[in-house]
Amino acid sequence: MEPSETIKSKITGLLKNKFAIETLNSSDWDTELSNAPFSFNARDMVYLLFEIEKLFQIRIKNEDLIAKKFFTLNNIVECINSALSSTAMKQ
Repeated sequence: MEPSETIKSKITGLLKNKFAIETLNSSDWDTELSNAPFSFNARDMVYLLFEIEKLFQIRIKNEDLIAKKFFTLNNIVECINSALSSTAMKQ
């Protein structure tokens, strides 16, 4: 399992490279992605999901998506940690 700071660093790079989001404040990590500074629409959210799954070589659980755990960056970090722990247990 990767430390949360490493995960956050990778997410920051992904947002910069794929979505042109240059800077994040600490409060942005708890902001819903549909709000500023992100203003993601449904297509952006799907794209983000696929990019995160590819970057971390994981699958985000459907239950996490249904429970709206993929709506803030901090929640996404939790989803990634959960998926990475599940993967590590299977090995």
